[in-house]
Amino acid sequence: MTMDEDILELTKNLISLHTVSKNSGVNADALAFIEHYLKDSHLFFKKYHKNGIYNLVISNKPVTNNFDLILHGHIDVIPATNPEDFIPRVGNGKLFGRGSMDMKGGLAALIVLMREIGKGNIQIDKNIALFITADEELGGANGTKYLIQQLGYKSKFFLTGEGVKENFPIYNKSKGVLSLKVKSKGKGKHASLPWLGESAIDNLINFYHDIRILFPKKDNKNNWYSTCLLSTIYGGEAINSVSEYAEGSIDIRFTEEFKSADQVLEKIYSIQKNHPGISLEVVVKNEMLNTSRDNNYIKILANAVKKNINPWNNYFLSAHGVSDARFAAENGIPGVEFGPSGNNSHSTSEYVKIDSLSVFYDILKDFIKNI
Repeated sequence: MTMDEDILELTKNLISLHTVSKNSGVNADALAFIEHYLKDSHLFFKKYHKNGIYNLVISNKPVTNNFDLILHGHIDVIPATNPEDFIPRVGNGKLFGRGSMDMKGGLAALIVLMREIGKGNIQIDKNIALFITADEELGGANGTKYLIQQLGYKSKFFLTGEGVKENFPIYNKSKGVLSLKVKSKGKGKHASLPWLGESAIDNLINFYHDIRILFPKKDNKNNWYSTCLLSTIYGGEAINSVSEYAEGSIDIRFTEEFKSADQVLEKIYSIQKNHPGISLEVVVKNEMLNTSRDNNYIKILANAVKKNINPWNNYFLSAHGVSDARFAAENGIPGVEFGPSGNNSHSTSEYVKIDSLSVFYDILKDFIKNI
């Protein structure tokens, strides 16, 4: 079996596993399957379990807490209403199936790469790890965040093999995230006498409008600006009464116009002082991923892409969504999102381009030989 066939076959096997994020038992079995797949390679394994989430750290040298490079992939996928989504299907040069793009195709290439390193077919003297986690789709708190920020794993560079739509861009930036739960108190009265009451719903909306001033819409090509969205809201007791309570969620995505998530929060707390009936809870707080193109690892990766993709033309992009690379960034570890090509993630028509799997593998092989 050729290397291309190896990666394709492994991707199919991974797709067939129903590794939905909260399916703890199946995810543990999937990691055991991967460990067994690598049993004849001279690799080192360490398993972790946190709040029902299983994680596997694979390295080419005895596991320490400090690596030259951390490669990353997640085994978990979002639920599928159609069971056939877990049956891999090939057509028109594409491999369809749940998680094919996000991110079992990229993960399969990373696993085969580690196998070849372990067997000595790829000669390197660097200390390399592959993190395989099972909660990326749930936010990563008990996976990558746990491994890096609680267990203290470190590296000089972090690369997550998330699939991408385009032809091998390097995502060296992604927006920071703040998710807030907002609670609002009011004073109930009959709807015919609103001046005697105080609407909790109005209070919440007024607070939201004051926050939105911090995030003006900007006219630029890639919509690279900070945003604020009132994503959920509910409250009130009856159609004919002034609401005494309301609750909502605010989703904020910020760019480098803010120095940190704490700076954004500081501005919001300052606005909150003018809204005494409002209380806030921070649900998610993640910093930006913002790795300089001048980083030496990025330069080496870019050269590896240029070697395998012609023309490439320094194709760097900024992501509006987030990946687990943000947890590395929060601990001062530079990193990128970089993976094979595909589309329609989280849907029945999700696919990864078959030829991009081997190209992704070849790029990473060149990359690690030169770091």
